[in-house]
Amino acid sequence: MRTSGLTFPVTHLAVVQNFSYKETLKTETAPPETMLPAFMNPSFKEKYARVPASPLLWFFLLCAFHFSFNIWWLHADRHAISTDEETHMIMARDYYTALFLPPGNESISARFEALRHIRADVGNPVHPPLLHLAGAFLAKILGYGIDRIAFANTLAFLLSLAGFYLLMGSFLSQKNTLFAVTVFSMTPMVYMASRYFMTDFLSMALVIWVLYTLWKSDGYARIGWTVLFGICNGLALLTRTTAVLYYALPCFLVGCFGVYRIFQESSGFASRWKELMKMSARMALAAGITLLLAAPWYIMHGEQFYQHWMKPQAVHEETPLSILRKTAPPPQQTAAASKTEATASAADGQKENSSPKGETGKAGWRLRLHRRIPWTRYPVFVINNAVFLPMFLLSLAGMICACCSGAFIKRKEIWLLLSWLWGSYVLLTLLLSFSTPRYALQALPALAFFSALPFFLIQGGKLRRTLQGVYLALLLFQFVTLSVHAFSPLPELKLPLQPDPEFQAVYDDPGLYIYKSVLHASSAYGRMQAPMQDNFKDRIFEAMLQNEQKQPYFGVEAPYARLNMRGMLFEEQHYWLDSSRPNPFRRTDIPADLEPYRNFRHYGWGRDMEEIQPILPMVDYVVYTTEDISEAKEQEWLHILDSHDFDLIERFFEARFGQVGARYYAVAARREIRPLPEIKTQADIAALPLEALYRFRHSGKWRLLSPPLQNMLEQRIQALFEARGKGVTLNDTVTFLGATASRASEDRYILNLMFKSNDPPPLSCRLLLQGVVSPEDMAVHFGTPGEKYGQFRWSFEPSPSLVFWPEQGHVLVRFPFSARPIPYELSLAFFLPGKGLWDRAVNLGSVDFSKVPDENATR
Repeated sequence: MRTSGLTFPVTHLAVVQNFSYKETLKTETAPPETMLPAFMNPSFKEKYARVPASPLLWFFLLCAFHFSFNIWWLHADRHAISTDEETHMIMARDYYTALFLPPGNESISARFEALRHIRADVGNPVHPPLLHLAGAFLAKILGYGIDRIAFANTLAFLLSLAGFYLLMGSFLSQKNTLFAVTVFSMTPMVYMASRYFMTDFLSMALVIWVLYTLWKSDGYARIGWTVLFGICNGLALLTRTTAVLYYALPCFLVGCFGVYRIFQESSGFASRWKELMKMSARMALAAGITLLLAAPWYIMHGEQFYQHWMKPQAVHEETPLSILRKTAPPPQQTAAASKTEATASAADGQKENSSPKGETGKAGWRLRLHRRIPWTRYPVFVINNAVFLPMFLLSLAGMICACCSGAFIKRKEIWLLLSWLWGSYVLLTLLLSFSTPRYALQALPALAFFSALPFFLIQGGKLRRTLQGVYLALLLFQFVTLSVHAFSPLPELKLPLQPDPEFQAVYDDPGLYIYKSVLHASSAYGRMQAPMQDNFKDRIFEAMLQNEQKQPYFGVEAPYARLNMRGMLFEEQHYWLDSSRPNPFRRTDIPADLEPYRNFRHYGWGRDMEEIQPILPMVDYVVYTTEDISEAKEQEWLHILDSHDFDLIERFFEARFGQVGARYYAVAARREIRPLPEIKTQADIAALPLEALYRFRHSGKWRLLSPPLQNMLEQRIQALFEARGKGVTLNDTVTFLGATASRASEDRYILNLMFKSNDPPPLSCRLLLQGVVSPEDMAVHFGTPGEKYGQFRWSFEPSPSLVFWPEQGHVLVRFPFSARPIPYELSLAFFLPGKGLWDRAVNLGSVDFSKVPDENATR
């Protein structure tokens, strides 16, 4: 609804009233042209041309355009889901699994219990759940898929457009509102971020609605709008913890407007006090609604939240809040202090023992006014990776016009928008220790408005429309360059200026850009551009799939280690096999000749080779990247991998983008796998032991058997497991049936542990193997004289992982480990990290590793 009192010029197109076809028909004495059909009549065309399309209709068409384009882009693009986006995708899938995929008819309480156990600290920091829940519900409604989960932010885009349209419409004419909304929708980072699964975008949409409901509350005077403000505020905090930074100053400003209105409209102390109490009650109501929505989640995850934002373990180190610093207590005086020091004067003693200036004298937090981010940082971020130089300069001009124009400076809405933009800029610069371009996203709607404002002050309809058309054409050119295809002759245009040389070098932005073909919102969203046809993760998994077809691998899972490389945890589940129930996350576009027969499973990761070297005997692949390492370091890694029987099967180059430097990705695979047994007849099956049959069952050769032989092999495995007897019950869900040992190399052994699973154990469980060595062997082999027994422990995640254990059935766990060729008294138990042993341990007896049989092959 337009507010009266605006004095800036507004042009309205004439509307033909009560127009009908009959009025175009004249008598026979009329001019010849009126005898033409109505739609060919020039006078009809002249009148019809003056009939304007409804601005609201154009708004819906604008929404339909972005909606349709985003659907096309999501379908066409195959960018790598990594870092923060991968974390959000994993959490959305976890919520989807907990809410909609439990087996059987789970009760509501069981589903809430599953929700309670979802890890909110998959990434750092702890992430509020609203975006993840939205993705989970979309996966339920539309079916699971990366594009369908990411579609949540396309809906958030429509939500933000609607909120911005209402906010602008509260004080602009319909045509100017439409122009401002169009400019906002064509802001580069806005439409690009709407295609990625990032909390920042949903946060931006909710910030718009927070400000709209805040403004409509009329200084917290309207209780209905105040309640809606509290709801939107709570939802915003359930999207991003930092959401409040963007509207903290507008909230204060609206409160000041409310107090000013009370003093203007009321007279007398009692009347004013009564109105102030009413206003305070409404503000308290909004705060209570916010707490009711957001507080339960923050309380439940308070420890992780505190660990990230306060970093209590970091003394004299930077916390995410630049105004806080953890201080350590001063060192205590030693007991051997000299008599002179002990008898020093009080004044001297105070000088000796006083803490450095600014220290508290004991461990704790210290407030400090320390700004780590320069004032030029966010303007440069916004120019190069959010709106580009033309929109930024127009927004500066718009703010100057707003402050100099009497038509605008008196409008409270202008002050609201100024406080939104400048409050965000100041608080982000002063309060946080880190900065990225995407942190500016929630303030871009205000910036887009100010870039449109100068056009509203131009006198003359034709000139204004011409300049508006030129501006929209420039925005459309940027849109096509970023979203469809770069302009090949000149993919970017920039001015050679570097106001922030440090971070312009970090983001590889050697100038201020008029346009370019890619945005770098952060290291997490470092390549926002036209649809990509492939990505490094697909190439890595494809290399492993191809190698799986060449090597006689076996096992329920294909374990791999990651070296100097984050991610891959989200994608691996897209290659898992159907087990007791179908895998709802399985990719449908895997080529038939690369169909997996094992489940890819990460088994550990490290920054350097020393961190993953202990688990190399347990994995079949090592995936690494050369980011931030030298060629000599890579050669050292390859030498170590070669000594552990790994060959390099893939290595490809990835160019630099944003903060991520140029690097190679590589995949190394284990060689010289022990050959699988040959099975051609029923007699072959009957002659093989359990371990050999189990290996064959979980190998690529299994699919080549005829159905009768497959059935017989599975029945034989079942019979051999049952022949082990009832076994020993370890806990409520697992029974231990027995174990066998073999030697893989000089000091490497394989322990095959047989279990019966009555119910899948908790996924956080690990196995603990303990070996006790006699004092005599300790003295001979370890050089520890005395009569003490030696105790050794091996803690490991079962392979296959617990996620692949059958709900009702048998499983063979393979555990490679290092030991001396001497007798060990072995025992085995499950344990829960942080809680200790899970029920009972089982004694495996004495095993002399000098006498175990040889596998006759290295694995």
